[in-house]
Amino acid sequence: MIAILAATGGTTSSSQGISAPTATIISAVIALVTAGIVSLVTNALTHKRERNTYRRELNLKRLNELYGPLKLLLDQNKVLSAQLKEGRPEIGISLIM
Repeated sequence: MIAILAATGGTTSSSQGISAPTATIISAVIALVTAGIVSLVTNALTHKRERNTYRRELNLKRLNELYGPLKLLLDQNKVLSAQLKEGRPEIGISLIM
């Protein structure tokens, strides 16, 4: 088609151009290939996004499982420290046992 357009100066005459059914088929094939490529790219990007979301959620869960108990211990230490500074060590000792 491009060779025909180049040879005729950019226009096709009815005797040298492709027929209407052939042009329709070529257009349909181009549209089908384009839709297939777009579908594959969209699927790949969606899969990548879902994988990243899963990894992020898994990392967050692991961090919460690690630092959750540590935060609880730090909070208890703050309470005990405040009570010891106030001069009430007997309350702090009872929290430990």
